[in-house]
Amino acid sequence: MHPALDISNLQRLPANQRAAAIAASSDNPTVGQLQAVKSHMETAAASRKVLYLPVFYSHLAREHIPTPKDWESHSTAILDCLSRATLSLQCVFKLVDAVESDLCLAVWPCIWPWIYFLHVHAEHIPATISIPDTILYTSAVIIAAHTRPAVQVSSTLGFRNFLGKAWSVVLASDSPPSPSTNKPFDFDRFFVSLARFLGNLRFDDPTHFAELLSGAGGTLDHLANLSGRYLRNVIEHCPPPQGIPPIHLPSMMAFVLSSPSGVANAPRNKMQEQLLDILPRYGFILALILALDAYFRWEVRSDSHSFPGAVLLKRLFMSPHGSGCLFLAIEIGLLRVLGQIALRHSPAIDVVLQYFLDTILPGGLANYDVVHAFDTVRAELGKLSSSRKFRALSIYPKWEFCMQLGEMRCRLLRQMEDKEEFRACDDLKCGKIQLKSNLRRCGGCHAAYYCARECQVSDWEHGKHNKWCYTSQKLSLAESVSDPINLGYHERRFLRMLVHQTYQEHIQFIYVEQVKLMASVLDSVSDSNPVVLFDFTVNPPHISVIPISRCYSVLPDEVHSELGYLSQRARRSRGRMQLHVVRLMSLEDRTKGEVRFWVVPLRSDSGLVWDELERVASKKREDGDAIEGDMEVKIEKMLSRREGNVVEIH
Repeated sequence: MHPALDISNLQRLPANQRAAAIAASSDNPTVGQLQAVKSHMETAAASRKVLYLPVFYSHLAREHIPTPKDWESHSTAILDCLSRATLSLQCVFKLVDAVESDLCLAVWPCIWPWIYFLHVHAEHIPATISIPDTILYTSAVIIAAHTRPAVQVSSTLGFRNFLGKAWSVVLASDSPPSPSTNKPFDFDRFFVSLARFLGNLRFDDPTHFAELLSGAGGTLDHLANLSGRYLRNVIEHCPPPQGIPPIHLPSMMAFVLSSPSGVANAPRNKMQEQLLDILPRYGFILALILALDAYFRWEVRSDSHSFPGAVLLKRLFMSPHGSGCLFLAIEIGLLRVLGQIALRHSPAIDVVLQYFLDTILPGGLANYDVVHAFDTVRAELGKLSSSRKFRALSIYPKWEFCMQLGEMRCRLLRQMEDKEEFRACDDLKCGKIQLKSNLRRCGGCHAAYYCARECQVSDWEHGKHNKWCYTSQKLSLAESVSDPINLGYHERRFLRMLVHQTYQEHIQFIYVEQVKLMASVLDSVSDSNPVVLFDFTVNPPHISVIPISRCYSVLPDEVHSELGYLSQRARRSRGRMQLHVVRLMSLEDRTKGEVRFWVVPLRSDSGLVWDELERVASKKREDGDAIEGDMEVKIEKMLSRREGNVVEIH
């Protein structure tokens, strides 16, 4: 027995209090007698408070816990026993709180059965004698964390369920009271205790994970929400630089990765894999980036958090909801964090970083919001990239490639802000290109633009806009197929400029491929208008020219209706409209697919280019490969004649 629990300590109390303390430690004292001893304890000197501990400890014996039969009776004797226990337990919390772990270890076997009893029967205990949730759960977790070893405590029957409940109780309260003072509860102290358990919990047995889940609320969404709020609260309540112990972040990463060391290949059960997929929906990615960035800024020396941090970020971005927060992640420091991780762990971490540099960033930088976010941090990234130490890293060439891509997209963004917007008249008999502000918009579908009323009437009567306009109005009441990826005005305009820039950079290649395809399918009316597919999920963009018949097998169903309508218009346009399709990385819910498609027609004020392409294709079909070199020469000459004579926009 620990010396502080010895009943003989009562003999050291002042004479006027000794008798009351001895009487209160008898088998059946009144609650009033215990209250009197509590008052003496609260007014005693700090060094002598612990002398009262044996009084309260004596009423927490396991045999005093009501049996199920006794509990159902709710007799006066049972309620009195429960009143003494709850009062005594709160006093033990105050006396044991923040003392050496030896005393915590000594009292834990006695107080845990009572704590668990109050946890299980919380709904049926009268409010007048119950312990407030914030005091019960937070105090118990703090004391449990001081026991040795904590791993054994976390394996105690029912403790994992209790820990999940404690986690949710603390985060549900804005300012839970401290057990020993009336001041707001010390969040950092509780989270340090919670972190000790999270870092040591092992879920090789799925039932262990299920127990924690049950206490946290019962669903993976509850646990994901708590995990995200855990990281945010750690940052908010732990000011730099000395206030944030390194245990918080490594423990959380060890918990969600199911590995004390945070390695990615640790075995995980199905529920944990589902948790990793759900976490991004509750702001966990952003909270993790902020936490990692805080550790770097506050110069926490331990690097135990940075390597698994990169592993976890990769796993989260691979989840169905991961890339939806990419632009916010870049704004708050994703690239800065990845750069700091590279400085510490390259080349060992290069495989993880390559996922961001080869997949996430190239695909994301075709999105207006992502480019805008990159523009806000590029000056800071330039300083990092220019350091001699960073340039020496093996990952630097890929990093620099992405930075250059970002710079190019940022220049396009600024051009978009300075450049006036042009549109082509949607009456294909006209097709005049002029400022969008000079055109009138269709009042039905709000998507078509015309030079004048005569053009609108012509397109309605001869261009079949009457059918499309009616369909578009009907679909707008449900889910519109005319814009299946829900692009806003700035996003659409940026994407049109990006496609047009890419088209101009590769125009000779595109024309050559179009001629080859037109020469091979010239006898097929449906395939006489090739479709140019721009794949912006990779860098550099992949460009291919395919027959329209193949589009229906390549493209998703949601663009088939629009593609069919536009392909009819393109055939009637005699080269003044060509079909270009954009393939983009999905930044929304990727349960619907990893990529999205958007049809972006190329409009021209003349059919001269198309007529020339048809002549070259016809000649190639007649002469075969003999004119292969001559074909490219003809296209080069055509491009030179095109300059200044043909206006094209997307």
